Amino acid sequence: MEQSDDDILRKEETKRKTINIHKDIDNLQKELNDLQESCNHTESVIKQIPGDTVKKYCVACDKYLNYPTEQELKNYLYGNDRSTGKD
Repeated sequence: MEQSDDDILRKEETKRKTINIHKDIDNLQKELNDLQESCNHTESVIKQIPGDTVKKYCVACDKYLNYPTEQELKNYLYGNDRSTGKD
């Protein structure tokens, strides 16, 4: 079965858009990494992510910092405040 010129053009356009989207994602990821590297991470928050994992993230740049301490985890699970406060 032969492809029509329209089909070929649509595939080429899809390929071009896909390449451009990947470039945009790469550029945005680099920009995010630069922002996170320059951030002081002065305040953190605990977040639960899929898979029941609990981790600490920077409030300003949302970078993963580390796992909460046992006390921070208890405060998160049993307290009203999800933030670990100032680091």
